[in-house]
Amino acid sequence: MLQTERHEMIMEKILKEQSIKTIDICNLLNVSRQTIRNDLEYLDSIGKLKKVHGGAILEKKSIEPSFETRSNNNLTEKKAIAAQAAQMIEDGDTIYLDIGTTVGEMIPHLNKFSNLTIITNSINFAYHLSQYKNIRVICSGGEMRNSEKSLSGHIARKILENYYVDKSFIGIGGVSEKAGYTDYYVDEAEIRKLMIHHSNISYALLDYSKVNVIAIAKYANLSDIETVITDSKTPKSFRNILEDNGVEVITVE
Repeated sequence: MLQTERHEMIMEKILKEQSIKTIDICNLLNVSRQTIRNDLEYLDSIGKLKKVHGGAILEKKSIEPSFETRSNNNLTEKKAIAAQAAQMIEDGDTIYLDIGTTVGEMIPHLNKFSNLTIITNSINFAYHLSQYKNIRVICSGGEMRNSEKSLSGHIARKILENYYVDKSFIGIGGVSEKAGYTDYYVDEAEIRKLMIHHSNISYALLDYSKVNVIAIAKYANLSDIETVITDSKTPKSFRNILEDNGVEVITVE
């Protein structure tokens, strides 16, 4: 059995049961304890679960890895996904960029376009985009979450209710067949939900580490986002689930 297949079966079991024992997984997959320990250590390192003595448990749904950790994790995949996402943009577009770290990797690709209007609730993104003469930037306003330099809350929602965009690019806290798209912060989930519905087309940018992760706040069903851009490490079985829900899946190497 391939490592990726083992990881997928481990995650299916832990999502169903909330916790797993190493010995049970060894018996299920017919592999050694050391192999399963290595699998659990890897899945722990990418935030899928928490390895504990004798097995693993699901991570708390309200705890998000730090911005710095997320920015550095799976950076090769994120850059490839972002480069592909930028190819979806055309001159003259009005687009929404949310606060996701993968979405942020799109910014270096945007200087080549003419007459873009970009709406964002990220102060960091707005600052970097302001250096591009070809881009008009609209910032949402609202309450700032210091660790992310993100804006959300009542004021942000009221401002963004007045805007509609050609395309929105959405970062993902977690995605699963069971829960759809989820995020760690309720106010930011509400902003994502709003802008998905205010877009002609929405793109979800997600690397393989977000698959079968369930965060606290749901903001969309799988079918609510038209296109997913992901990497080849995302299990084929999950890509098939997305396609069964009418989603276009673009896979980058």
